[in-house]
Amino acid sequence: YGFDPVVVASSPYHDEDTTSSLVDAFRAGDAGLVLLDCMGFRREVREELRAALGVPVVVANHLVARVVAELVAG
Repeated sequence: YGFDPVVVASSPYHDEDTTSSLVDAFRAGDAGLVLLDCMGFRREVREELRAALGVPVVVANHLVARVVAELVAG
């Protein structure tokens, strides 16, 4: 379908060095977009990944917040 997903298992609750291990894995897979699907990932991780990888990073909790804001705003 035009892309090869890079899947990396990581937890924002247990991994001490989450960001650097994610950066290494996504670089190795040449990721062009990162989707963090755990609600526990924070804005700081998103910003660190975006700066290190130079690609868009989507975090689940921000995505849900934007959708809810759209619904509430009408």
